[in-house]
Amino acid sequence: MKTRIVMDSGREYILDAPKSEVLKLFTNSLGVIINGFVHFEEGFSIAPLHVSSVEEVRE
Repeated sequence: MKTRIVMDSGREYILDAPKSEVLKLFTNSLGVIINGFVHFEEGFSIAPLHVSSVEEVRE
């Protein structure tokens, strides 16, 4: 399962991970959205506070 992340700017990222795993990366142990950057092996970083939507992509 892949996940599409759409940022406030309209930029989209596709990750090869389920939505539930991506959402875990964006929150701390209390379930609060992280105020900082999350770094990905694909070579980009995302500030979870600027994510507009997270959706599963079925291919």
